[in-house]
Amino acid sequence: MKTPTNHESVKVRKQGNSTTITLPKYLNVKVGQEYYPIKQDNGQIILIPKVEDYFSSNEMDLTQHESYKPEGAEWHD
Repeated sequence: MKTPTNHESVKVRKQGNSTTITLPKYLNVKVGQEYYPIKQDNGQIILIPKVEDYFSSNEMDLTQHESYKPEGAEWHD
């Protein structure tokens, strides 16, 4: 498997009336996964995975992340 570096680049290509960017295999992007694209003022492009219902999906369960702690709340084990 290829090791990612900060110096690798991808090229924008024209495909019909659209432009495409091929994502490297090491990113393990699932074929068919949908994303919301956002372009920042500085030209940075961010892809946010589309999840039908964040509240019924374990993909975005922030309560399991070590950095999550509701403001003013204490952890109870």
